Amino acid sequence: MKINFSSYPFFAGMIILQLAVPAFMIVKYETTVVSGKEFRFRTAPIDPEDPFRGKYITLSYEATSFLSNATDMFSENQEVFVSLQNDSLNFVKISNISSEEPSGADFVTGVVSYIDGEPSGKINISYSFNRFYMEETRAPRAEQVFGNATRERKEDTYALVSVYKGKAVVKDVFIGEVSIKELAKETGE
Repeated sequence: MKINFSSYPFFAGMIILQLAVPAFMIVKYETTVVSGKEFRFRTAPIDPEDPFRGKYITLSYEATSFLSNATDMFSENQEVFVSLQNDSLNFVKISNISSEEPSGADFVTGVVSYIDGEPSGKINISYSFNRFYMEETRAPRAEQVFGNATRERKEDTYALVSVYKGKAVVKDVFIGEVSIKELAKETGE
């Protein structure tokens, strides 16, 4: 039997490509976590009927709308660049939205979910980083603790999000100053 060595480079290339794609995704994620600036996104109450799917908590944020005199420059489902800054309590607020990538500002990408042009001039934005993944056995308890905290509003609930060059990664979710992971562990088992 004669071996055809001409297909080996193609085969080797396919193996390298299959390893390179996940490696690139991991590097991009880790770069955002390590090099990104952290922002605290205050969470909003969530729908108690569908807050959890599988192994993650669905997050809803308060910083999702921006008042603008230029609502006609945006359209629904348009990708936008959302410039961020901290308010006096060190929670994130939107400082600007743009259809072009801002220079020198901390920003994330979002999608215009709807526009209320008259009379308010409000542009509402949805983010892609609306899930917090965690260990499967702790997830149901975390859902319950987080849902109660966001409805009762006795303490601040927020997501700690690392932002780097438009990318965002949810690092943790807090109730007060305690991680949801710790709360789910303490009260769960």
